[in-house]
Amino acid sequence: MSQLALIPKQDLTRPPEPEEFHADMLLLLSAFPSQQRQEPAQVIATYMVALEGHSAAAIHAGIMRFIHGEWPAHDAVWLPSCAMVSRAVKAEAEAIQRRIEAAEGEAFLARRRARTKAKEEADARHAKQLELEHAKRTPEERAAWVAEVRGLLPRVSEGLSDD
Repeated sequence: MSQLALIPKQDLTRPPEPEEFHADMLLLLSAFPSQQRQEPAQVIATYMVALEGHSAAAIHAGIMRFIHGEWPAHDAVWLPSCAMVSRAVKAEAEAIQRRIEAAEGEAFLARRRARTKAKEEADARHAKQLELEHAKRTPEERAAWVAEVRGLLPRVSEGLSDD
């Protein structure tokens, strides 16, 4: 089971706090040397523009794919480009969205199953109650009830005829 499956939906979709973003960027910058001679603050600002609009969970998961060497076509010697990180983060955001939708679907089905089970249990309790009430009747009362029901049947069927 993925660690993301244990995180509430609102945490998976919220934008990153500046401290979280900065920590993820420092993690990325410390894992790979840069070929460019820019200041780290400039590099982080460039990544910030590329990753704008994505959730903190997606950004962290995308960066971790590079650090773990799981992103295809990345030269693990150098810092990945903003576009590569953006694609990885977008892929993670889509995966998170699919997991959220699947979890919501599972929750809906679980609620439906619970309602069906509760209705079946209520119907079973009602049937048991009717059986108990019927068992308490004397044979004469049962015969009278059967005669009454049978007497109603012809009247009901007469009312239904198209004559």
